[in-house]
Amino acid sequence: MRAERAAAILRGKRWYGGEAVSGVQPLEPVGHMEHVLAEVAVRPTVETTAYQLLVGAGGDDEVTDPAVAAQVLGHPVRTVRELGAEQSNSSVVVDDEVLVKVFRKVQPGPNPDVEVPAALGAVGFSDVVVPLASWSEQGWDLAVAVPFLGAVVDGWTVSLGHAGDPTDLAAGVGHLTARLHGALAEAFSVRAAEPDALVATYERACADAAVPPDRRTADDLRALPDAGATIRVHGDYHLGQLLRHGDRWYVIDFEGEPNRSLAERRAPAPPLKDLAGMLRSFAYAAVVGGHDEAWEQAAVRSCRDAYLTDPSTAALLPSDPEPVLDAYLLEKAVYELAYERGFRPDWAWIPEKAVQQLVGGSR
Repeated sequence: MRAERAAAILRGKRWYGGEAVSGVQPLEPVGHMEHVLAEVAVRPTVETTAYQLLVGAGGDDEVTDPAVAAQVLGHPVRTVRELGAEQSNSSVVVDDEVLVKVFRKVQPGPNPDVEVPAALGAVGFSDVVVPLASWSEQGWDLAVAVPFLGAVVDGWTVSLGHAGDPTDLAAGVGHLTARLHGALAEAFSVRAAEPDALVATYERACADAAVPPDRRTADDLRALPDAGATIRVHGDYHLGQLLRHGDRWYVIDFEGEPNRSLAERRAPAPPLKDLAGMLRSFAYAAVVGGHDEAWEQAAVRSCRDAYLTDPSTAALLPSDPEPVLDAYLLEKAVYELAYERGFRPDWAWIPEKAVQQLVGGSR
């Protein structure tokens, strides 16, 4: 397959970012389908990046062909149906028992959505869907299969519809997050955080927000007697990454922020980075769900307090978590602000309010 044809197939796909196709790497055919990686031009600092295509006789991608699921699972399958409209990957339900996720934008090396749930399952963390099988070729992780949970609702939807007191809901998420980080610390390496790195995170966020860094905040970070730990984190943690099935939660989608390199997504970070993402998600849920400011404050406070007091994170947190958490809240709010200004200008006021509170010293 030539690069021009791959580009034509990619055009219009919801998971395609519009990058120029620079080459095509053929892989082993799957059934009757041509299987290729369409390499794309990205920043020079990012590893080789490609889009996975499975092209049938009709000239288009055919991820729902049973041969794809059979390739991942290693045995024939009876039925395959596509699951919803994902933005980044393609998922199919196989025989109403298994969910197969075909990764679309890939980089060579372990995909965190295979690596992390498997490692968490190995240390006994039960609030994750452990892979049943995965598919790799020539050093690329291409797909993963997990048990299909059936009727689920994500945490974002739950929060939007939760008009009453959010204390118990948010506290439950805080404790879940703490248990997740405790398990990640057990499954992967733990390193001491460097105060200078925390200061750099804070100062970079201030620069992105076009505000001068507060000298006292930087000094507080630099003077921490214990800066806490860095561990493997989720990396793109928000309410949409939680699924409620019956009376329990599952954490999903460990790929991390899709625009970051694989090395960046696998790098250790302070666990408060994930907590900041979840607190910002509750703040968004308050606005979108039509909840009042008291709801937002109760949700944020309950999630934060439950996390910070959970014994699972006692050995991971800095001696004073607040300035570190504020640095990551500012980093997240600045990221949100850039996104909203580019894609949803009417929503820009939501992160703008958070940035103003954080740089003004309000918690």
